[in-house]
Amino acid sequence: MTINYFGLGAVVTVALAALGAGVLPLFSPSKFDLGNGKDLVIIPKSAKGDWRRPAMLMVTIIFATSFVLIDLHQVARLYKFATLAVVLIAFNSPSAHRIVSTGEIPIAIRVLIALDYPLIALFIRARLVRRLAIASNAIIYLILTISLDAIEMIISSTTGLAVGPFSIEGTLLTLFLSTVIYLRFLHSTFVLPGVTSVKREGAKNCSDTIRVLSIVTGLLLILGMGLFSLASIFKMTLASLTVIGITAYPAFYTLSSLLIIAVTPKVRPGLPRNSSPPLEIITPAYNESASIASMIKAIDAGALTYGGPVSIIIADDGSMDDTRDQALSVASQCRWVKVRVLSLGHAGKAFALNSALAETSTEIVIRIDADTIIDSDAFLPLPGWFANPEIGLVGTLPSPRSDEGVTWFDHMRRLEEIKTFGFNLLAQSRVNSINCIPGTFVAFRRSAALRVSGFAFGMNGEDADFTMQISRLGFRAVVDTSIKIKEDVPSDIASFREQRVRWTRAVLHTWSRHSPFYAGLVGPRAWFFYPKMLSMRALSLARGVVPLWILASIFSRGTATTREGALIAFGISGGITLSVLMVLVIRYDNIRRLPWLPTVFLYSLLKRFIGIEALFTLPLIDDARWRLRNLTNETAYPPTANHVTEENWTKN
Repeated sequence: MTINYFGLGAVVTVALAALGAGVLPLFSPSKFDLGNGKDLVIIPKSAKGDWRRPAMLMVTIIFATSFVLIDLHQVARLYKFATLAVVLIAFNSPSAHRIVSTGEIPIAIRVLIALDYPLIALFIRARLVRRLAIASNAIIYLILTISLDAIEMIISSTTGLAVGPFSIEGTLLTLFLSTVIYLRFLHSTFVLPGVTSVKREGAKNCSDTIRVLSIVTGLLLILGMGLFSLASIFKMTLASLTVIGITAYPAFYTLSSLLIIAVTPKVRPGLPRNSSPPLEIITPAYNESASIASMIKAIDAGALTYGGPVSIIIADDGSMDDTRDQALSVASQCRWVKVRVLSLGHAGKAFALNSALAETSTEIVIRIDADTIIDSDAFLPLPGWFANPEIGLVGTLPSPRSDEGVTWFDHMRRLEEIKTFGFNLLAQSRVNSINCIPGTFVAFRRSAALRVSGFAFGMNGEDADFTMQISRLGFRAVVDTSIKIKEDVPSDIASFREQRVRWTRAVLHTWSRHSPFYAGLVGPRAWFFYPKMLSMRALSLARGVVPLWILASIFSRGTATTREGALIAFGISGGITLSVLMVLVIRYDNIRRLPWLPTVFLYSLLKRFIGIEALFTLPLIDDARWRLRNLTNETAYPPTANHVTEENWTKN
């Protein structure tokens, strides 16, 4: 066995070049945002959602996936041939031939991930040059994976170490690289907001980062030993282990959150000098005549229970209905809350919020959406939380409103809220990693909000961006599940699509403003929890075909022991999330919700499809150059304070 060091150097050089091509664009913030990095984002508007192109893309992906699975041996053979050819550039050894003869399922994962990009290029509305640029992500990914697979083969053959490209660790590396390429695709294709200009402040406390690193490392070791134990007990193949590893990918984050809750200390409120300091509420309202009265009445009841001064500033964002009249009418009936209505020109939610924020004077301010109903004791925990000087934002546990009857979407959203707010965000609050307190109800420090210039105008996800901006000042965000609210939930597929397209864009917009590659690390939220959301999107299509692989493994010609082991291991890995969700339902909700649990997978699939649709609404870099030139200050900037036409006060 002779190593050709010149050839080995060439292989390493190609791998590094491909890695550089994938990673370097991530370090360049958007150059097309003409905003100020705080409260103003100026980019071309997103297009309206259109389900037809994403639907055609999904159908094509299903057909392509079926082809790969049906003719998997032939596809794997081509990939192995390319990998072995690269290996032979550096050295020739019989052991390399043996290593490359295994691993059809891991190869299918690589091929399916690469296949996404030419299919997106085929269906996206773009010029030919842009389509080719999108498709080139697949080429970069394949060059990178083939080069790294070849290097792993060389290491395994020359050292005898139990590593290899198609092993569990090799597949995990592939999944990590798929997220890198997905981020490259986003940054190099679409116009996204520029980097935040809010400087990181506060003491650099590394304890949260150390805790998360320790938990993640320990969990990986435990899961690795568990997988190899299953392999030895049930005589499972490497392919089965790989499939189980991919299937357990979401469960890994569930277990991470579980361990964080189990071993890290709670964040606790302080002892307030005044148990009921003044509170001010800001509420943006646009065409909310159907819900504004219920919201004000609930706040009035909450003010009675609270016992201290409570006032609400409603910023009417140029409503076309009688939102203002409804608000003034019910305000005249309120006994415990002071109501003020600002009549504004229509300029969007962020401008309405900032207009109301500018009129506040108390240190504790609460943003409540106009379609939100709070419980009567919702304000009671707030003074204690803000007596802790580390706390900057406080969120709540929402549940769906059922004014018009309970739909399937209500059940799914309730299960989603229980998992997100009653579990995930609780864990993230332990390690200062919450990246979004939703605007349905968020209490915050007014002084901190003014330092970041309030809410960002011109982007989706102003609530997530607000959370990240306040966190950059050194404050923590927490969720208090004792604070209960009811929020409006889409009741049909059309409104659900519209909402989730916005939410997906919000994730991408906020990531672009706060990417750790150029905005810096702000605790584990930047390097673990936020990338987790993006990695789930990057791998959602590959994960979608895992059940097909499981069925193929169960009904294959393998031994009964292998099939039984695959089925049991899949049941364990897939059941972790459901088991945790069952406990959460019993803890926070009613056991009558349990029969709806099996449909969570359909709900998840629907969200993945809509996530693809959101990509088709983002403005392309090709269009930004001339579209931004046509933006004037009058159209790009929100209206000024002169658009406030009247103010009304009512009080008991």
